[in-house]
Amino acid sequence: MCGPLYLRPIRVPRGPSLPADASVLAPFGPAIRLHGATVTQLDADRLAVRLTWSATRPVATNYGISLRLLDADGQGRVSLDTQPGYGFLPTSLWRPGELIVDPYVLDLPDDLPLGEGYHVVVILYQVSTWEPIGQVRLGDFAFPLGGTFEARRPPRTFLLPSLQPALRVDFGAQVRLAGYGLEQESDALRLALWWQALQAPAADYTVFVHLFDPDTEAIVAQSDSTPQAGAYPTSWWAEGEVVSETVTLPLEGVPEGSYWLAVGLYDRTVARLRAVDADAKPLPDGRFVLPESVEIGPQQ
Repeated sequence: MCGPLYLRPIRVPRGPSLPADASVLAPFGPAIRLHGATVTQLDADRLAVRLTWSATRPVATNYGISLRLLDADGQGRVSLDTQPGYGFLPTSLWRPGELIVDPYVLDLPDDLPLGEGYHVVVILYQVSTWEPIGQVRLGDFAFPLGGTFEARRPPRTFLLPSLQPALRVDFGAQVRLAGYGLEQESDALRLALWWQALQAPAADYTVFVHLFDPDTEAIVAQSDSTPQAGAYPTSWWAEGEVVSETVTLPLEGVPEGSYWLAVGLYDRTVARLRAVDADAKPLPDGRFVLPESVEIGPQQ
């Protein structure tokens, strides 16, 4: 008696050819590219997400895909984990030079708050380990969504503004911290950072900003995120490109005292990139410590 018989998915018709001038919205690993993404609210209960992909060479692995709808505070409101095309477009069958059209529908909860700042995070990952090979943040948009939101890659800039103080702190010989600006409010620190790519970065790196006690090294407030809150990862950057962002550290609950701010980058293994100053002198702990302290007074 024969047991169950499983057939490998087969796609006979070839999809449309990838246009020669197709722009890349985001790279996913060495072989997969996301070219376009749209988000449309079909009705009060459903959100349509349409992705277009291509592969630069045959892909041996069938990756999983995760779609996550997050609100302005980063709270997950909807999630979907499946395989591309709900399993009918496995990545191992993607043909180089073919445009893969990949639609999804997300069911929206009845209590979804209305407002701005929503975004969709798209992640491709190894199914066996859940390790992501790439991700992208699509947004921001508001609910209710009046029309179709189309994700667009931000325009590049290669011109550094006049910065005071001007810096030359290099991380991993790939990314330079060229300057910063610090503003302190009663409830938060706002740190503006200007980065410049010394070369096209080899991976997606996480920027860390730590407010710490210089005596104990205890971290009292921190931010760990890919640049621009995930909206512009380092793998997108071109050689010479200038990227700015503002990192906000809430000060609620931070005891009064004198603190220092440290900035750096690390990779997926949480290994920090080597940091050197303008004289190529290594900086301790792979981080740049701002020269001025942060004074926190009594909180009201």
